[in-house]
Amino acid sequence: MMKTKLKIKIALVLSCSIVINIFLIWEVFRLRNELNRYHNQNLSESKSLDQLWNENQPK
Repeated sequence: MMKTKLKIKIALVLSCSIVINIFLIWEVFRLRNELNRYHNQNLSESKSLDQLWNENQPK
């Protein structure tokens, strides 16, 4: 009987671990795509440091 409970606990822990890992991998891909989009957008809109500084000042 104890072996069955242990197997159930191990199965639950492994299942939770798999779900968490899938979520984290999805987040990494999502953030990587977002960063690539941002980077490509900024390459096409090349600006001087002065322009960037002035645009990003608090108002």
